[in-house]
Amino acid sequence: MVQIFISFLYQPFLNILVIIYSYMNQFFGDTDMGAAVIAFTFLIRLLLFPLTVLSTESEKERIEIQHSFEQIVKNYNGEPIRLRQEKNRLIKKHQGTIRFELLNLLIQFFIALILWRIFGRGLKGEDLYLLYSWVPHFPMPIDLMFMDRINLAEPNVTMNVLSAVLLFIVETLTLTFSVLPASHQDRIIQFILPIAAYLYMSSMPAGKALFLITTLSISVVIILTIEISRLLTMMNRKNAPTT
Repeated sequence: MVQIFISFLYQPFLNILVIIYSYMNQFFGDTDMGAAVIAFTFLIRLLLFPLTVLSTESEKERIEIQHSFEQIVKNYNGEPIRLRQEKNRLIKKHQGTIRFELLNLLIQFFIALILWRIFGRGLKGEDLYLLYSWVPHFPMPIDLMFMDRINLAEPNVTMNVLSAVLLFIVETLTLTFSVLPASHQDRIIQFILPIAAYLYMSSMPAGKALFLITTLSISVVIILTIEISRLLTMMNRKNAPTT
C-alpha cells in the first residue's frame, strides 16, 4: 500500500514541484522553494478546477442535506429505529452528492499526506532518488528558506496564524453568501475550524502552511469573484429597460 502511494501519488507530485523549482531558477535566477510552492499550488488548483466547479454547484444541496440531517435528529431523537430509517432515506436520496463530498475529502487527505512527506523529508534529500532521470538540473542543496526568513521544512507560528485567519475568512465568506441562513452549528464551526487548523499545522512543516495559505487566498478570490459577478448580473437585470 505504501509503495503504491509513493509510486502513483507521491513521486509524480515531488517531481512536478522540483521541475517547477528547477525552471524558476533557470528563468528567474536565485529562487527559493517557497516561490515554487506558490506556483505549484496554482497548478494543483488548476488541475482540480473541475472539482471546484462541481463543489460550488452542489453547495446548495450540501447545505440542504446538513439542515435536513439536523432536523431529522431533532424530530426523532427519542426514536432510534425511526432515526436510523430517516438517516438512511436521506443518504439514499442524496447519495450522489455524498459520494462527491467523500471523494473531495479523500483527495484533500492525499494532498495533505503528500505535502507532509515532501517537506518533512523529501526536499531534505531523503527522497531525491525518486526524481525521474529527465528532471532538469537544479541547484543543490535545495533552498528551503522562504524569503530568507521561513524554513519550509520546520513549523512556523506566523504561517500557522495566517493559515487560521485565512480559513476563518473563507468560512465567513461562505456563510455570508450561503443560499441558506447559517445555523448555530455553522457559527460554531466557523470559529472552531480555524483553531483546529492552527493546532494541526503547529506540528506541520511551513511548506504545507504556505500551500494552504496560497490555496485559501485563491478561494477568497474565487468566492468574491463569483459573488461580485452575481451582484453585477442582478444590477444589470434590474436596470435593464422594460419593453
